[in-house]
Amino acid sequence: MSLCCVKEDAESGSSSCSSHSSDDEKPKKLSAQERVAAKHVLDKRLAPLNYLFTNHAIHKFFRKYAGAHTEDGRKAITPEEAKRMAPALADYLQVPQVLFRQVDVLCQRFDFDGAGVLDKTQCTMMFRNNLRHKRKLLGARQLPMEVPEMSLAMSGYVVQRELGRGGQGVMYLCTYDEVPYCLKFFSKADGDEDTLEDLLTEYTLMKDFCHKNVAKTFEVFQDSEFFYLVNEPYFGGDLTQLGKRAHDQGISMSEDWWRGIFYQCLEGLEYLHSQAVMHCDIKEENIMLAERDCEDPRVVLIDFGLAEGFSSTSSGASGTAGYIPPETWETEWWYPKGDIFSMGIVFFQLMIGQVPSGDVIGVLQTTGENEEDKAAGLALQLPWKRFPSEMPELGSLVSAMTQRNMSLRPSAAQALKHEWFRLESDADLPAENRAALIGSSTAQCLREQVMYELASKNNLRELRELQQTLRSSSKTPSAPCEGVVELLVDYGVRGGSAREYAALCGQGGMLEWSLWMDGALRLREQYSLQFLQDLFLELDYDEEGQLTKAQVDSLLKSGAVECESDEADEILQSIDFDEDGYIPVGTMRELLLKDGRVARRTEVFDRKICDDCPKMCQLL
Repeated sequence: MSLCCVKEDAESGSSSCSSHSSDDEKPKKLSAQERVAAKHVLDKRLAPLNYLFTNHAIHKFFRKYAGAHTEDGRKAITPEEAKRMAPALADYLQVPQVLFRQVDVLCQRFDFDGAGVLDKTQCTMMFRNNLRHKRKLLGARQLPMEVPEMSLAMSGYVVQRELGRGGQGVMYLCTYDEVPYCLKFFSKADGDEDTLEDLLTEYTLMKDFCHKNVAKTFEVFQDSEFFYLVNEPYFGGDLTQLGKRAHDQGISMSEDWWRGIFYQCLEGLEYLHSQAVMHCDIKEENIMLAERDCEDPRVVLIDFGLAEGFSSTSSGASGTAGYIPPETWETEWWYPKGDIFSMGIVFFQLMIGQVPSGDVIGVLQTTGENEEDKAAGLALQLPWKRFPSEMPELGSLVSAMTQRNMSLRPSAAQALKHEWFRLESDADLPAENRAALIGSSTAQCLREQVMYELASKNNLRELRELQQTLRSSSKTPSAPCEGVVELLVDYGVRGGSAREYAALCGQGGMLEWSLWMDGALRLREQYSLQFLQDLFLELDYDEEGQLTKAQVDSLLKSGAVECESDEADEILQSIDFDEDGYIPVGTMRELLLKDGRVARRTEVFDRKICDDCPKMCQLL
């Protein structure tokens, strides 16, 4: 889970995305000498053995300055009291007072129950997380996080099949002692230092999550090229696909069915906020069903790639246009009730059948640039005439969640107490809204099905050939439906799927192909890259980072590369080995990716690549 999706300047602490950063946020006010001293002290105060001292200090000053109480009688601190506490705490910890100059903003971010005060736990999390965030802005060293080093082959997880891609990486369905898991892998080469730190922070937070409506991560490990996250698997698809899946199962999608789904969405959000974490990217595709059965589904919030710790006061309207709340467009800061707004938009779009996917844009989205999206977000003109009039209490809830003024929105805990959740009303979803929801959902399902079938049935070379054929057929990213269907069938997509997709999504006899074609290519390239990594880790058993000519010959003829024996000999002859007969692993990987004939992992299952590598037969 990422602390912040906005890239910060390590030297100044200012945002590269906005000119609206507060001067209070910029550690560049410190002199060079003060910066060095601050870095040293923050590293010390946040070190594992010194963490208890830092917590004890916060507790000490909380007891001194807290003069308020929570509703259940516990001691609490007001924002004004917290502002008076901050400089005293800074002096005690020997850190610059400037690092605590935005306590008023932080208090709003940690007040996830809307009480106007913070209890001791919330206060401790606020100050401690703020110290961690400021250390990051100052460019100080990060706390080391021990990530076990092992290849996928040696991890004990057995790959069953490729699942697809999520917001941050591609996924395998694996088993460990016959228990299913979802394994996501992330290329180190594709991410900068901040991105990789965000990934590890995501794991740090998610491994401690324990809630049925929030995604669970069990462990993380790494090899030289990838980080691997082992997650709970979810098989029911996300909310962009819900309409079709429910329709296919004969579910009426009436009011009471939605009541159960929406309640779980808010329960997951309430749990996140209780852990002092904002999601910052709530949308339909980041809400999944755990199982395929839609009758009584379990809802799970996933993909916390943009999530922010409440201590971050970095600027930049991060998130997905159409779901970003007005205050974030205006201030470029996220608050907990911003997640409430985003969830309200999700509820609204599901009820009117306008879930963004492909050709469908959301109620607050545009087809223009960022400024147009911002204008639409600030205008906040929701088409309430299309909202089911048969569900007035649900409309009341969604209206409250999407209030322009965030102080008027309920917290997640308050939303869960809304009268609608206690009613027994069960109105039908209007036929027009239901048809729109099923239609957009069906289009999304078929689009993804085409993409995954292409990626699973073809290697990179074949997909590149298909892309070139499509490009040559038209100057635009659209082509005649009939021709596209023929090509899809030729490249392994089932005829029924191809024809149904063309019939539903084609317009004027033309079918746009760029989305699923580009997606299939990216998916196959990422899988091929990871597959090659596992092969090379086993071939390079002396860990020298290079392969011999004999090893490359065995690899080419193993089935890991889809070519005939004479073609393998041609590839081998074209390789420029050094004078000692070696080629770097990285160079070999690039050659094979460029050639594009890397096989699927399942197609070389149980094959032994060379007699010199006794572990290779256990690789896949």
